Amino acid sequence: GYKVMGPVEEFAHKLYNAGFNLEEPPIMDGQTHRAPVVGGKPGARDGVYQADLTERPRGFCRNYLTNVRQDWVYSGQELTDEQLAKLKTETAERAAYENARKAELYESAAMQAYARWEMAAPAAADHECLAAKGVYLPDKGFKQDDKGNLLVPGVELEDHGELLAFKVKTLQTITPYGRKYYEKGCEKSGAMFVFETKDYEVTQKLSKEILITEDFINAATLYMATGTPVVACFDSYNMQVVAESVRKHFPEAKITICTDNDLDME
Repeated sequence: GYKVMGPVEEFAHKLYNAGFNLEEPPIMDGQTHRAPVVGGKPGARDGVYQADLTERPRGFCRNYLTNVRQDWVYSGQELTDEQLAKLKTETAERAAYENARKAELYESAAMQAYARWEMAAPAAADHECLAAKGVYLPDKGFKQDDKGNLLVPGVELEDHGELLAFKVKTLQTITPYGRKYYEKGCEKSGAMFVFETKDYEVTQKLSKEILITEDFINAATLYMATGTPVVACFDSYNMQVVAESVRKHFPEAKITICTDNDLDME
């Protein structure tokens, strides 16, 4: 006979049809989750989905490779309180396991990124990636490897009593030709590069005014032009998370978001 799918199975089926490549059932906890899609690069997560477990479960997914967004509402009967409680417990357990597994993988990858950055030499003040944009800065925490690539650590802010420390989460590599890529397996969300740092301590100057921009080279340009502390958040998807972190650690600071001018006329 015809078997009615439960909400998790039905949403998984929806994601499969949308090109998602999930190894595990979707986590339906009301949070957004990134996932790989068919045709994506190895390690990339070019899909996002979110689903809520209510009497009538619902959610959406978006495949960024096809740029198609689809909404979903469970087609089966409304769930009873008992069914809902059981599903929510199973979801919470799976989410906790998945988060712990991810955190372990991120930590391991971050340690590799830190080691690679630590072993590198300070970048030349006239490094070609910077010089091409008219930026000449002495070492401010970015480095270069033996191939001449610029290495920019993406850090998160951590409270250590009165001291605010930087923990390397990822590493952005910028080739002499301007190609950018990130350290494999690292978490980019919340990672930032901060101009005006010394020995991983954030100076008092940072707490007065902070500029936030996307691109590292833009941040370098702004810092050179203004002398004001600048935070690079690497891309627009990361801006909100980074801005919230900066605000949390510097509640008194004046924060200005500096967007890219993609229509720049040369």
